[in-house]
Amino acid sequence: MKRILIATNILTLFALGYLLYKKLHKKPPIFVKQSCSYSFEDIVPLFSKNNDSSTIIMLGDSRIKQGNWTQLLNSKSITNLGINGDKAYCICKRLDIINKTKAKICFIEGGVMDLYTETPDSIVQSFKNIVSFCKQQNIVPVINCIVKINSKASPYFKEANLKIDTSNKILIAFAKAQNIDYIDLNQFVVKDNLLSDEYTTDGSHFNAKAYNIWANEISPILVKYNVK
Repeated sequence: MKRILIATNILTLFALGYLLYKKLHKKPPIFVKQSCSYSFEDIVPLFSKNNDSSTIIMLGDSRIKQGNWTQLLNSKSITNLGINGDKAYCICKRLDIINKTKAKICFIEGGVMDLYTETPDSIVQSFKNIVSFCKQQNIVPVINCIVKINSKASPYFKEANLKIDTSNKILIAFAKAQNIDYIDLNQFVVKDNLLSDEYTTDGSHFNAKAYNIWANEISPILVKYNVK
């Protein structure tokens, strides 16, 4: 009887240990999108006839998607190619959409959704692929550094932000070496190594205040290249 009780207790401890391990290593919902499949609602807006005459492309994930760029940049020549939850390497697979526009400049954003499945090198490689595509199409590429998150977005925010730091260092070095314009919003919206609650709705996505700062950084670049 004692042996059975001891064996039962050992099995219970193993079970509890396994459940605790799974809980600690469970990836947060914000990073769970694994495939490059898109819904009908994701794709249809990207093929709007209004996009045909656009000279400014906003390319990225939900941080791009949720920006009212026409209002922010006071321009009607903008195509928003942001898709909620998209990964940088998935963005690389839908670049042909840009060919349907008259784009002169492309603001490239992404990488947050790649943090738990990709290395900094592979994240940066996706940016490089997009830059290469833009240059082949005679479109000016502008890199947006990955903006950090805070604990409201994920319990793994510290690990994520370390990977963001590494990715951004590589991105900035690449941009400087290639003479590519880049925007680093972290200098404005990050405090104590975290995305400040002052600029976010949920620890990852931006509020109106952050979008205004972003637009203020974009505007001089549009003037530089005489794009309206």
